[in-house]
Amino acid sequence: MTCQEKLKLSAMNKNLYPSPYELQEVLSSYTKRAFVDLFARERGVFFLNAKHEEIARDLSYFLYEESEIETLRAFAYQAVAKHTLSGFTVKSSDQFFSLERLYDNIREKGELASKGYSLGALCKEDRQGQKPTYKGRIEYKKKKPGRIEFLEEETGYAEFSFFETATGEWQVEVDGSKSADGKEVQRLFLGSIGKTESISNIYIDALKQKDTIAFFDELATSGLGADWRFLDIKYLAFKRGNIVEDEDDEDQEAGMEELTGIRQAILEGRDLRNDPFVAQYEQGGCIFTAMTYEIENKTSSEIIQLRAEFKGHPKIFEVSITDYALRKGLEAKKEAATISSNRRKELTSLFWNNAKTVFESLI
Repeated sequence: MTCQEKLKLSAMNKNLYPSPYELQEVLSSYTKRAFVDLFARERGVFFLNAKHEEIARDLSYFLYEESEIETLRAFAYQAVAKHTLSGFTVKSSDQFFSLERLYDNIREKGELASKGYSLGALCKEDRQGQKPTYKGRIEYKKKKPGRIEFLEEETGYAEFSFFETATGEWQVEVDGSKSADGKEVQRLFLGSIGKTESISNIYIDALKQKDTIAFFDELATSGLGADWRFLDIKYLAFKRGNIVEDEDDEDQEAGMEELTGIRQAILEGRDLRNDPFVAQYEQGGCIFTAMTYEIENKTSSEIIQLRAEFKGHPKIFEVSITDYALRKGLEAKKEAATISSNRRKELTSLFWNNAKTVFESLI
């Protein structure tokens, strides 16, 4: 039995069958109406002119098999768990520099324990025809304003991987549950590298105003490569004023009319900066900070909504999948589905690396 199977079995032994209240809460608050309708139909239950909450209430009284409970759990978890992928590059003028040795030295010395870091051991993963990937995990403690206490301690964690891309150059990818995770891993290495090393990232501050538009425009069609087809723009955030961060100036969202115009411009292969809506943004001194693309795979049945976003202070680029669906049946009807952890990491990593290429071409 593998480690994952043991963990799953342990969790199953600890968890009792959910109560009707728990089932109703998951079905009404943490799953979309389309999924609930499909879940009911697949079990021979049909509702006419019923509200989402009413369907959830009625379905909560059914008795389900373990696999059905797992399906509900997976969809609900996917809805609430935010997984973001970010990254950075460590470069050294020392041809013998090794990020693996640096990390192991940090871990063995234990000097960062006093700063709230707990470092897990690295796991080496060989790749055919390529240099190996090293995977690790850190836990960190931070202070934040509390509900009762003035400051309370919060524990976060992040999984990361890194590999050597060239002599003295290592790429780090961070798979976190929130935006701060990527910065914590970067901070870990930043405090330990020497004078011969440097760290670079995809910062919005490095882009000119017009280049933020070109950045998101290019990613609409090249983010996942030639195997994927752009369908739609679901979300666009922009910021007025200079790129230099003003914490009091919050990002704003584009309306449906603007999104329709931008989608059409991308579908027609036109430069976004020539679109009337985008030109208006640019003339008003706006920069693009986030965009959610809907993209479908040309050969498989996958349809994803992927959020590309500059976030935090300073704004660093990160990628997340916000929705996942499959086309099924002769009519290729779109149905909600869960995405595996490995597939999610594969797609977000591919998008982030293509974004890095676009970014470097603009600066």
